[in-house]
Amino acid sequence: MRSTPNLTTKIVALSALSALLTLSACTKKPEERLHGKWAADVAALKKSALETIAPASMPPEAASAAVEKVTQVASSIALDITPEKMVVTVGGRTHEGNWKITSVEGEAFGVHIEDGKGYKRDVTLTLSGETLTMKDPDVPVPLPMVRAK
Repeated sequence: MRSTPNLTTKIVALSALSALLTLSACTKKPEERLHGKWAADVAALKKSALETIAPASMPPEAASAAVEKVTQVASSIALDITPEKMVVTVGGRTHEGNWKITSVEGEAFGVHIEDGKGYKRDVTLTLSGETLTMKDPDVPVPLPMVRAK
Protein backbone atom coordinates (compact mmCIF):
# COMPACT_ATOMS: atom_id res chain seq x y z
CA MET A 1 0.00 0.00 0.00
CA ARG A 2 1.32 3.39 -1.00
CA SER A 3 1.08 6.29 1.44
CA THR A 4 0.61 9.85 0.23
CA PRO A 5 1.59 12.89 2.23
CA ASN A 6 -1.34 14.72 3.70
CA LEU A 7 -2.16 18.31 2.87
CA THR A 8 -0.60 19.67 6.07
CA THR A 9 2.73 17.97 5.33
CA LYS A 10 2.73 19.42 1.80
CA ILE A 11 1.99 22.93 3.08
CA VAL A 12 4.75 22.75 5.70
CA ALA A 13 7.26 21.47 3.12
CA LEU A 14 6.33 24.22 0.64
CA SER A 15 6.55 26.90 3.34
CA ALA A 16 10.00 25.68 4.39
CA LEU A 17 11.19 25.63 0.78
CA SER A 18 9.79 29.11 0.19
CA ALA A 19 11.56 30.45 3.31
CA LEU A 20 14.89 28.94 2.23
CA LEU A 21 14.60 30.39 -1.26
CA THR A 22 13.74 33.83 0.15
CA LEU A 23 16.71 33.76 2.53
CA SER A 24 19.14 32.68 -0.17
CA ALA A 25 17.90 35.41 -2.51
CA CYS A 26 18.27 38.12 0.15
CA THR A 27 21.67 37.08 1.47
CA LYS A 28 24.46 39.19 0.04
CA LYS A 29 27.78 37.76 -0.91
CA PRO A 30 30.33 38.85 1.71
CA GLU A 31 32.18 41.11 -0.74
CA GLU A 32 28.94 42.93 -1.60
CA ARG A 33 28.80 44.10 2.01
CA LEU A 34 31.95 46.12 1.26
CA HIS A 35 30.06 48.23 -1.28
CA GLY A 36 29.17 51.74 -0.18
CA LYS A 37 30.73 54.87 1.23
CA TRP A 38 32.93 54.57 4.31
CA ALA A 39 34.47 57.25 6.55
CA ALA A 40 37.09 56.97 9.24
CA ASP A 41 35.81 56.40 12.78
CA VAL A 42 38.14 58.99 14.30
CA ALA A 43 37.16 58.33 17.94
CA ALA A 44 37.78 54.58 17.60
CA LEU A 45 41.05 55.23 15.76
CA LYS A 46 42.27 57.61 18.45
CA LYS A 47 41.53 55.02 21.13
CA SER A 48 43.34 52.33 19.15
CA ALA A 49 46.29 54.63 18.45
CA LEU A 50 46.60 55.52 22.13
CA GLU A 51 46.71 51.82 22.99
CA THR A 52 49.16 50.97 20.20
CA ILE A 53 51.45 53.98 19.91
CA ALA A 54 51.49 55.39 23.45
CA PRO A 55 52.88 52.24 25.11
CA ALA A 56 55.71 52.15 22.57
CA SER A 57 59.18 53.07 23.76
CA MET A 58 58.91 56.81 23.13
CA PRO A 59 58.47 59.80 25.41
CA PRO A 60 54.82 60.59 26.28
CA GLU A 61 54.86 63.91 24.40
CA ALA A 62 56.14 62.18 21.24
CA ALA A 63 53.50 59.46 21.55
CA SER A 64 50.80 62.11 22.01
CA ALA A 65 52.01 64.01 18.93
CA ALA A 66 52.05 60.77 16.89
CA VAL A 67 48.49 59.94 17.97
CA GLU A 68 47.32 63.44 17.02
CA LYS A 69 49.01 63.17 13.60
CA VAL A 70 47.43 59.77 12.94
CA THR A 71 44.03 61.12 14.01
CA GLN A 72 44.38 64.22 11.81
CA VAL A 73 45.29 62.21 8.71
CA ALA A 74 42.57 59.64 9.38
CA SER A 75 39.85 62.26 9.54
CA SER A 76 40.47 62.91 5.82
CA ILE A 77 40.26 59.26 4.76
CA ALA A 78 37.22 57.96 2.92
CA LEU A 79 36.40 54.97 0.74
CA ASP A 80 33.71 54.66 -1.90
CA ILE A 81 33.45 51.05 -3.02
CA THR A 82 31.32 49.91 -5.94
CA PRO A 83 31.50 46.65 -7.91
CA GLU A 84 33.40 48.46 -10.68
CA LYS A 85 35.80 50.71 -8.76
CA MET A 86 37.15 51.92 -5.46
CA VAL A 87 37.77 55.58 -4.73
CA VAL A 88 40.25 56.23 -1.92
CA THR A 89 40.52 59.76 -0.55
CA VAL A 90 43.43 60.63 1.75
CA GLY A 91 44.46 64.14 2.71
CA GLY A 92 42.62 65.76 -0.18
CA ARG A 93 44.12 63.40 -2.77
CA THR A 94 41.82 60.98 -4.53
CA HIS A 95 42.81 57.71 -6.13
CA GLU A 96 40.19 56.01 -8.28
CA GLY A 97 40.87 52.60 -9.63
CA ASN A 98 40.09 48.97 -9.99
CA TRP A 99 39.99 46.64 -7.05
CA LYS A 100 39.87 42.94 -6.63
CA ILE A 101 39.69 40.55 -3.76
CA THR A 102 42.87 38.49 -3.57
CA SER A 103 42.01 36.40 -0.51
CA VAL A 104 39.13 35.73 1.86
CA GLU A 105 39.35 34.45 5.42
CA GLY A 106 35.95 34.69 7.08
CA GLU A 107 35.12 38.40 7.12
CA ALA A 108 38.68 39.50 6.21
CA PHE A 109 39.37 40.32 2.58
CA GLY A 110 42.77 40.80 1.02
CA VAL A 111 42.22 43.57 -1.52
CA HIS A 112 44.44 44.87 -4.33
CA ILE A 113 43.76 48.44 -5.45
CA GLU A 114 45.30 49.91 -8.61
CA ASP A 115 44.54 53.19 -10.38
CA GLY A 116 46.51 52.81 -13.62
CA LYS A 117 48.71 55.82 -12.77
CA GLY A 118 51.13 53.93 -10.59
CA TYR A 119 49.13 53.91 -7.36
CA LYS A 120 48.95 50.35 -6.05
CA ARG A 121 47.99 49.16 -2.58
CA ASP A 122 47.40 45.81 -1.00
CA VAL A 123 45.27 46.16 2.10
CA THR A 124 43.10 43.99 4.29
CA LEU A 125 39.47 44.99 4.78
CA THR A 126 37.68 43.29 7.68
CA LEU A 127 33.95 43.53 8.28
CA SER A 128 32.48 43.33 11.74
CA GLY A 129 28.80 44.24 11.75
CA GLU A 130 28.62 47.72 10.22
CA THR A 131 32.28 48.50 10.88
CA LEU A 132 34.97 48.11 8.24
CA THR A 133 38.58 48.01 9.38
CA MET A 134 41.32 48.73 6.87
CA LYS A 135 44.83 47.45 7.60
CA ASP A 136 47.57 48.86 5.41
CA PRO A 137 50.99 47.23 5.90
CA ASP A 138 52.63 50.70 5.92
CA VAL A 139 50.39 52.11 8.68
CA PRO A 140 51.02 51.03 12.28
CA VAL A 141 47.37 51.23 13.36
CA PRO A 142 44.34 49.59 11.69
CA LEU A 143 41.83 52.17 10.46
CA PRO A 144 38.27 51.60 11.70
CA MET A 145 35.59 52.96 9.36
CA VAL A 146 31.84 53.33 9.50
CA ARG A 147 29.28 53.75 6.76
CA ALA A 148 29.21 57.39 5.68
CA LYS A 149 25.89 59.14 5.99
